[in-house]
This record gives sequence, structure tokens and C-alpha cells, in this order.
Amino acid sequence: AVLIKRAKEDGIPVTAETVVHYVTLDDSATEGYNTNAKMSMPLRSKADVEGLLRAVEEGVIDALATDHAPHEADSKNVEFDKASFGIIGLQTAVPLLLAQVRERKLSLKRLIEALTVSPARCLNLAPNSVVAGKKADLTIIDPERKMRFTEDKVLSKSKNSPFLGAELQGFAVKTIVGGRQVFDISELSD
Repeated sequence: AVLIKRAKEDGIPVTAETVVHYVTLDDSATEGYNTNAKMSMPLRSKADVEGLLRAVEEGVIDALATDHAPHEADSKNVEFDKASFGIIGLQTAVPLLLAQVRERKLSLKRLIEALTVSPARCLNLAPNSVVAGKKADLTIIDPERKMRFTEDKVLSKSKNSPFLGAELQGFAVKTIVGGRQVFDISELSD
């Protein structure tokens, strides 16, 4: 992060992103050889996680991504050294990041920027906007919505997540693409 910050200060057109699990998990998640926490690059220390969160908050790291890496169960249900790298992350990104906001490790403003306008800016794309008369592309998030993240709630065909069984809070409840609703969390209700 130090080199990225210096490059930005020197006016070098550089952008950076990190992945949600690198700002929400540390290497303790692999204790007991939990293959659902095996990823490449490997998880790092709590101090590294805190450093990445600071870099996101300060805008040194522009964007947050999910690095959604689904794997069939057989590739994760093996010895740790033989297990595939990666986890699913699309459904858990928002609740995990909102937990960082609730813990005051990340501001809500910066979280929204890092998931929306900053990635668009990095790719020289116009950010989405809600305009009367135009078809909407948006996600509605309920920051209070709680759900136990169990295999039957996973929308991916893969279930490789270290967060299975966790009670998470703050979910996307509806997604609208091109003015058409494509997702409603009520389909996953308990």
C-alpha cells in the first residue's frame, strides 16, 4: 500500500483493488486446516488486515472486489495442501463489509464508493445513476437484515465459503437490472 500511495502522490495513474476476504479474514481462519479458507494469495495477519482496511478507507486502495471462486466440493474436501484455492464471495461481500462499518474500521461512504463509483472510475466507465424515465440498474440493501448463511441459502452452485453457518447482517434484498427485478431475497427466507 505504501508504494501505491507514493505512486498516486507522484501523479502516476495507478489504481488498486483488494478482495473482501482480505479485509475480513486473517490467517487464523485456516486453523484446523480449513480448506474453505484456503486462497491464493494466502490470508495474512490481523495487522495486515487492519493495514488493508486503512488503505481502503484512505482511498489508497480504490476498489473492493469479491474474487468469487466457486469450486466443486471434492476439490475442497481433501487434505489442505491438495485443496483448490479460492472461496465464493458474491453473497457475503456486503454483510462482511457492513460488519467492518459497524466496527468503525471502514466508513459507510468509503464502502459504497469502493464497491460502486471507484471501480467504474478505474475502468473509465460512467457510474450508474438513478434517473427518472430511465431503466434502473441498482441493488437495494437492508443493513439490518440478518440471515444465517447456510448451504441452503447459498445461491452459487458451489458452497466453498468459510462463512457457512455464520449469522450475517446487511444483505442485498433486491436487485434490478435494466428496470427488471432479477433478485429478491424473500426467495431465501427462513
